Amino acid sequence: MADGTRLVHVCDEFVSFCPYASRFPYEIVLYPRRHMHAFSELDETLTERLSAHMLEVFRRLRAVLGDVSLNWLLFDAPNPKSGARRPGHWGTLPWDFHWHIEILPRLTPHSGFEWGTGLHINPSPPEDAAAFLRDAG
Repeated sequence: MADGTRLVHVCDEFVSFCPYASRFPYEIVLYPRRHMHAFSELDETLTERLSAHMLEVFRRLRAVLGDVSLNWLLFDAPNPKSGARRPGHWGTLPWDFHWHIEILPRLTPHSGFEWGTGLHINPSPPEDAAAFLRDAG
């Protein structure tokens, strides 16, 4: 946050940025700015603000990349009611997990290197991608 070079969009409740060592060109992660382990903790007001934040991020992506395919993934806390393997298994979950969203534009195909090694080649530095997306705002 202090450096700002990988930030894409920041508001009072959420922050979106291109992660260090991004796996894909223009990969973006979105986090709530206050700790929340479960997506279900969002009330109606926060849900509306998240929608507005995501709309702005998608608008910037479209301005920079055009109409590209993308995947977005919600990483949420496990369901503690699903039957813990041992007593207290989920006891620290509210402190150990932080929900987030990953946005992955599909700009480059996986090829032999990626499939064979499980590693990713990203030809676009996240700092450059973030700068283009910030300027699109």
